[in-house]
Amino acid sequence: MQTLIIEPHDSFIARDGRPFGLIAGVRASSLPFPFPSTTTGGVRTRAGLTDGVFDDSKLEDVKSKTVCGPLLVELDWDGCVTQWFAHAPADALLLDAKSGDKEKAAVRRLAPQPLPADARTNLPDNLLPLYLLQADKSKPHGFAPRFWRWNKFLNWLADPKDSDEEVLTDIGTVGPPRDERSHVNIEGDKQTHEEGGLFQTRGLEFTRPKGKDAKENYKLEQATRLALAVTTDATGIKEGIAPLGGERRLVCWREFKPAPVTSDLLNSKCPDITTSGSPDYKAKDIRGRIIADKACRVVLLTPACFDAGWKPNWLTEGAAGVTANDFKVTLRAAAMGRAQVISGWDLAYVNPKTNRRGSPKPTRRLVPAGSVFFLQFQGDDKEIVQWINNVWMCCVSDSDTDRRDGFGLAALGTWPEGKEMK
Repeated sequence: MQTLIIEPHDSFIARDGRPFGLIAGVRASSLPFPFPSTTTGGVRTRAGLTDGVFDDSKLEDVKSKTVCGPLLVELDWDGCVTQWFAHAPADALLLDAKSGDKEKAAVRRLAPQPLPADARTNLPDNLLPLYLLQADKSKPHGFAPRFWRWNKFLNWLADPKDSDEEVLTDIGTVGPPRDERSHVNIEGDKQTHEEGGLFQTRGLEFTRPKGKDAKENYKLEQATRLALAVTTDATGIKEGIAPLGGERRLVCWREFKPAPVTSDLLNSKCPDITTSGSPDYKAKDIRGRIIADKACRVVLLTPACFDAGWKPNWLTEGAAGVTANDFKVTLRAAAMGRAQVISGWDLAYVNPKTNRRGSPKPTRRLVPAGSVFFLQFQGDDKEIVQWINNVWMCCVSDSDTDRRDGFGLAALGTWPEGKEMK
């Protein structure tokens, strides 16, 4: 699998599906982060180019290619990846620090616990409710990072623990800030503005401010570059500048280059005690803990699409492709935010009546990135290892098409209490 870096040159717009036209008050707004379908479409389009033009004869071939991602990355000024980010896990709750410092937060863990005696719940399938393992009456932090640094995220996967006070910037970042611009349509023959042709767009600026001056203003020269990373089995993708997303904003495509302290996360294996190389993986034994406990957490790195809405099937009932009859995966609890809604435009469809190409895709609900599923296993260690290999940095959506499109990219974490949970 080849890992690619997509760095927006202009503010990036991943359209949210709202109408956009010359109507007062209507703006072209971007999603907070692009869906996998946006970057997957870009990868497949570039894979199908011949002399700069898409070759229709390659359509079915490029649609069969697998694309995983996108993940947020930070770049140095040479374009090397210096930091990976993951969506904040839903089983971590950030609260106001006791000291009152808004630059810090307390981290509290949510975990499944049995119901108290004589208590009842409307959770389906006998799922366990989630509780704070350490009681805390503080309010949720108003500026909790939406993306965690990978080393912090990996620590949470390997050994989730409560923390009374942590610096927010050490945990992660809020992600690409929004950039609002005003535009005007120009009449080509007169080179003057069109009547009523004033409109606005809100895109994502892929830079991260760092450092402030004496007046508490961010220093532009200390801003760091952000980009998107995907991995694919498609070939023939050339580096260069090309449009992507709404308004045909420009992005730069290039091959992944790691900095000395990073590695290719999208092509990594689940960390175990024998893993060496990147310091991010040192002394992490997620694989060994999962095998010993016969329990784990699955954390979504990209939104997932499941046939039953919020509930995974291929991951559990389908055992992630493990075919042993005595192997069983049971969903015990889940932590997730509100569903996300996605649609799109099918350019391959041809209307038989009008012979025009294009049709809207059905609207679907997605389980958001950061969602966590608590699972238990029944079976041999060899089968659990196979299951881990089929899930770590792979997509776990229910349909083959959605998995190829990058929906449901997953990482695995330990569930310390899962071994004893009945």
